[in-house]
Amino acid sequence: GRYCFGPEWRLVRYEGPLIAALVVVLPSFAFSNAWHHLFYGQGTRLITADDMSYAVYDHGPLFYLVTFVLYFFLIFSMAVVGAAAFKSPKEQRPHFMLMLFGTFAPVAANIAYNYYSFTFFGFDPTPFAFSFVLVAMSWAVFASRMFDLSAVARDIIYFSIADPVLVIDMKRFIVAMNPAARRLLPCLLYTSD
Repeated sequence: GRYCFGPEWRLVRYEGPLIAALVVVLPSFAFSNAWHHLFYGQGTRLITADDMSYAVYDHGPLFYLVTFVLYFFLIFSMAVVGAAAFKSPKEQRPHFMLMLFGTFAPVAANIAYNYYSFTFFGFDPTPFAFSFVLVAMSWAVFASRMFDLSAVARDIIYFSIADPVLVIDMKRFIVAMNPAARRLLPCLLYTSD
């Protein structure tokens, strides 16, 4: 929320300790499963067939509770990023839409696997979705300056300033103009040749 709406935004008054408590408590359910079997039931086992090993899971009530809590936070995060995307200037929307897609793809893959038994070549599609998003985000960071705040700020100023701005190359060709310049000179063509 703070990244999207500024440092004054907060979910609840004590959100830091709440998130820290969730990070400690939720994994402890899985780590202590041998004592209570409420995360993975007694039917959880490893099977070997046709020279392949795979796990059969007997999900207990704590598994579904933790899944619900994590999905709640993920869906809430997607809602915050979606709200930021639609409230932001159109020049910033691709930035937020990429973040929204980066969260949505693994969540959708995980829901499809856990609740609809969807597989990708017989495997859980969630790691594949995370890998795809990792490649997309890496490209956004290194190739398109998507998360370079100074570049984002320059783009916002360039596209939202009321004064016309023309970018001219060494051959004196106009290679770019901001929306104010386009409104002032609608018939002026520019080239990047």
